[in-house]
Amino acid sequence: MRVLAAFCLLLATLLSDALTPSCPTRCHCQLEDERWHVTCKWDRIPSLDVLSALPVNVTSVTIQCSDNMATSHYAAGMFTSFHRLWNVTISNCRSADSSSPPVVMTRNLPFLRSLQLEHLGEWKHIDDSVLNGSSALERLVLASNGLEKMPSLCHLTELKLLNLSSNRMSNLQWLSACSRKLVTLDVSRNRIAQLGRHQLKAVGSLRVLVAAHNMLQIIGDDAFDDVDNVRELRLSNNLLTTVASLPSQLEQLDLSANWLPSVPSVISRMRHLQYLNFSDNRLEQFHFDCLRESASTIRMLDLSKNRLSLIGLANSLTREMKLSSLEVLLVVNNRLERFDLKGLEFPALKKLDLSGNHFPDVRFSHLKGMPNLRSLRISDSSVGTVEDDAFVSSTQVKELCLAGNLLVQVPKVIRMLTNLTTLDLSRNRIEAIPKFLFDNLPAMSRLNLANNHIVGIDRYVFTSVPNLVELNLANNAISQLSVNCFDGLTNLKRLHLQGNNIGDLHGVLSNLDRLEYVNVSENSISSLNLKILPSSLSHLDASRNRITKVTNFLHGLRKETWLREADFSFNNIQQLNADSVADTLRFVNFSHNSIEHVQARSFFNCTQLTSVDLRYNKLRTIEASALQLRPTNSTASTLFYLSNNPFQCDCYIGWLSGPNNHNNNRDDGIPSLLVADRDELSCTPTARKDSDKSIVIARAPIETFVCAYDHFCMVDCPCCEFDSCDCNSVCPADCSCYHDATLTLNKVICSGADIQPKNVPMLATEIRMDGVSIGGDSRRIPRNAFLGRHRLHQLYLNGSRIGRVDEKAFNDLAALWLLDLSDNELETLTGSEFYKVPKVTHLFLHKNRLTTIGDYLFAQLTNLRVLTLHGNRFHYLPPKVATSDAPHLRTITLGQNPWKCDCGDKLLLQNWLPRNRALVPDHESLYCQEDLTAPANGSTVLRLLPPSKGHHFVKVNFWTFLIDLNRTFCRPKQVNPTSADRREPQQAEEAEEEKGEDDDYPVESSSRQNLVPLAVVVSGVLTVALFSVLVGYKVCKNLRRKKFYKHYVGELGTGDSSCDNGNYSLPTSLLQHDLLICCSWEERHWVEQQLVKRLEDELPYHRLCMLYRDLFDEGLPERRTHQRVADELIAAMERSQRVIAVLSDSFIRNEWQQTAIRIAFNHLLRDRQRNLVLILPNQLAPDMDPILAHHLRTNRCLYWNEPLFWEKLRDSVPEQFAHDLVPSESSNYADMYGTIVPSHFV
Repeated sequence: MRVLAAFCLLLATLLSDALTPSCPTRCHCQLEDERWHVTCKWDRIPSLDVLSALPVNVTSVTIQCSDNMATSHYAAGMFTSFHRLWNVTISNCRSADSSSPPVVMTRNLPFLRSLQLEHLGEWKHIDDSVLNGSSALERLVLASNGLEKMPSLCHLTELKLLNLSSNRMSNLQWLSACSRKLVTLDVSRNRIAQLGRHQLKAVGSLRVLVAAHNMLQIIGDDAFDDVDNVRELRLSNNLLTTVASLPSQLEQLDLSANWLPSVPSVISRMRHLQYLNFSDNRLEQFHFDCLRESASTIRMLDLSKNRLSLIGLANSLTREMKLSSLEVLLVVNNRLERFDLKGLEFPALKKLDLSGNHFPDVRFSHLKGMPNLRSLRISDSSVGTVEDDAFVSSTQVKELCLAGNLLVQVPKVIRMLTNLTTLDLSRNRIEAIPKFLFDNLPAMSRLNLANNHIVGIDRYVFTSVPNLVELNLANNAISQLSVNCFDGLTNLKRLHLQGNNIGDLHGVLSNLDRLEYVNVSENSISSLNLKILPSSLSHLDASRNRITKVTNFLHGLRKETWLREADFSFNNIQQLNADSVADTLRFVNFSHNSIEHVQARSFFNCTQLTSVDLRYNKLRTIEASALQLRPTNSTASTLFYLSNNPFQCDCYIGWLSGPNNHNNNRDDGIPSLLVADRDELSCTPTARKDSDKSIVIARAPIETFVCAYDHFCMVDCPCCEFDSCDCNSVCPADCSCYHDATLTLNKVICSGADIQPKNVPMLATEIRMDGVSIGGDSRRIPRNAFLGRHRLHQLYLNGSRIGRVDEKAFNDLAALWLLDLSDNELETLTGSEFYKVPKVTHLFLHKNRLTTIGDYLFAQLTNLRVLTLHGNRFHYLPPKVATSDAPHLRTITLGQNPWKCDCGDKLLLQNWLPRNRALVPDHESLYCQEDLTAPANGSTVLRLLPPSKGHHFVKVNFWTFLIDLNRTFCRPKQVNPTSADRREPQQAEEAEEEKGEDDDYPVESSSRQNLVPLAVVVSGVLTVALFSVLVGYKVCKNLRRKKFYKHYVGELGTGDSSCDNGNYSLPTSLLQHDLLICCSWEERHWVEQQLVKRLEDELPYHRLCMLYRDLFDEGLPERRTHQRVADELIAAMERSQRVIAVLSDSFIRNEWQQTAIRIAFNHLLRDRQRNLVLILPNQLAPDMDPILAHHLRTNRCLYWNEPLFWEKLRDSVPEQFAHDLVPSESSNYADMYGTIVPSHFV
């Protein structure tokens, strides 16, 4: 039977699960009374297929979209399959089709009772047939959809609530189309300007009408004749100036934020008013007579934010008035100077707010007739005194606020308010608190005396206020707290003392056993003992004081405190230890102090610690042990903030560069230490020359974090007491030594010191002896110079004038991987110097005098990866490099060496380098050189070329020789360049231009081999060509009237760089002048005499080109096209450092109208490197050409008649070029052809 029962139960469960429909993603489906309620939160409404997953018997669907920019698609009758649906709510799902409003989806839902569509896009209008088939609808909300017109909706006969708020409707005319059963109508936040009888005549059953935030100005006499049963009318935030009629049964009326100048007379006829709001209008006086008809029903009256200067009865002498139901009266922010309520009674009034007025005092007459008053607020009203009988008739007051007034003492009248629970006297001028004043107020729980002038608290002020929970004495001038002054506050929980002059707490808080929060910030406290604080304290704010030390002297003698949060920021605390931090703290802030040291285990006992802020202190170092925490079962991480401290990159902070979680092993019970701002931490290196530049700790290598030492001995060293001990490291004199936290790194920096290798510690891992005279006058490294330093990894001996390295000089340096011998005077290395140094991967030999290196070097250094040989005297590539005896070599530098290059492929460099170019980072700067003063024996083909300018040797880029000269000068037998080599000539020429003649290494030549006849032919051709060039140049130089410009530019209009029909071409470097002068043809002689002559004949003798002297001496040519003339002028501008234009009236009338001139000057707008200087002989007309006006605005303008014209002009023109006026023939040749003979000459 049990088995059968279990089987039946299992079967029922399975059937239940099978019948339970699946709920769509991001939807919540809830079953109540066999009806499903579905709530979905999507970015947008997905495809309609999703709705098919909903249960058929769903009765309520709510869809909310979160993406405001996404659009959704709606279809007519999309919910038709859910025939029992009675509620649909869709919000913030914008429709993709504005022409088809989403309301069409609710057609043919006969049981639909509620439809709410909000923020679904801009509809403007909808058709009357959109809700066909949903005649049972009772609640319709179409808010925030941009509707401008509404259909009649007459077929919705059961509609009770209609909300059309936040649309754009301007009238309610559609309401009058048919009779309705509407009870609530909300048309707020539209553009309705009028409410008339003809609009509301069909909604006689209306009870609530909301038309706030519209544009109503007048309510007419007959506006509500047909809706007399309205109980609630909200017309706030309109432009109403006149209200002529109101529904007679009205109970709640809101006319706030309008422009009413007076109380509408219709108010006096209201008999059922309970809530009346006239706030934020323009009322100047208010008479309670208007409320006589509703005196027994009115419960709340708000007259705030008006211009009231008078309030009371119109005639208090003849008729008295009792408002028996009024409970709340608000008259805030008016202009009342007197408050005369004579003849008025408020027996039920509980709250009266008169704040923001102008009462000089508080009198009995103000509160007369208010026996049940519970809350009275008269703040910011200039009250100076409170009369003794003010509260005679209102002794039940529980809340009294007199803040922001002119009181100089605490009103004694408060003694009679025995039920008082809250008293606010802040922002007055009170200087002292009388003794025993609060003893008769046993119910008072909150007292606020902040922002006064109180200077001290006597011990008898709070002798018996047992129920006071919160006391605020902030921002006074309190400098003295009497002993036990707070002992009478046995239930005090919150105490505010910030912003005073308190120097010491003197244990005044120790007896407050229920105190939970204390704020003593912005005082003058210099020391703080945590154990004199009450044990119940959980939050302490002691920031912005003068605290130098936080102590815990009575630790262990008193019961444990409950302190959870403490703020000690902006003080002068200099160090932290275990006594500075309470064990129960969770959040502690020590930022903006002067903390220089945090002792080990300062936070060790803080097992609940969550966050520690140590930012903006003076920490130069911090050990991991300082932040160590006691092992617990908690898996939570403790966040430490350490940024903005002047950390030094010493060995104690290296742990900060590792993983963020200092302890990632949660199984050992040690809490995880997480530096929250680890990526923002930086430190200043201690072992670097640029120690003033900080580096980011998280990205710094571990070798950065070292500590300086004079001497240290390893922990397990047996000979520390002896003078000679290998494991006792003593830093040599004039050296700087550093070690890391684990003593595995030992740097010895002796740059430029007078020291020998034998004085360096044996355990050194890095030795820097650059600039050290090793070996004295012999300038050599002796045999076994560094013997026994088995931990040495890096050795720097660069710049030490070493001329020789003995055999086995680096013997037995088994761990060495970097050796720097650069910038010395080494002439040879055989390889025997590197005996038993197999791990060297980096060898730096650049900038020596090496001509070769022995083959044995590569046999010893089998792991060599980087070899630098640039800046030596190599003629030939070492054979072992070319024969691949260095299998691990990845980088080798060969630049700045006088390499030999010759025809064919007999030299190793010419064969090896094209195939191994990737190994040589400076391969583009390799040069072939030949010394022309050396003997001819062994010379190369380069001896046939002319020497480099100013030198006695020939220098050609390696790739130029390999690709060009090796094809032209040499015989057919030559190196076949690869496809990559064919791209090298341009790179070689660029490299040769950059390098120029920086390297002055003389080279020897190899054999000319049957090239003497060819050399004779080449020399003859060169001589003839050079003579022809010089003759052509001399002829061009003497052309008539082409002064300086014709010497260097020639006629460019024909498309070539010729001088008079193109017989001779000058190099571009000579085609330059200082100034181009443009002026009008009529004023050319005046400009030449007054301006050009002085610039040419006086220092610094500027080189000028003049428009009508050197370019077009007969005026602008008419036979040429405008473009060709413009090209000539632009070419002259491009060869000028500056362009000067004499902008006269004649130039503007004539030259400026020429198309060629305008084209050339438009070119200057694009080419800002050639600035334009404008000289103005006189004032110009204001209506000038826009382009010319742009030139005037963007360039320098000088007036010819101004006193300092010539000084300003000379400041505006550039300095003269330094090249010779008449270059020599040899320099012309070098400028044109360099040191390479063109192939066409050959």
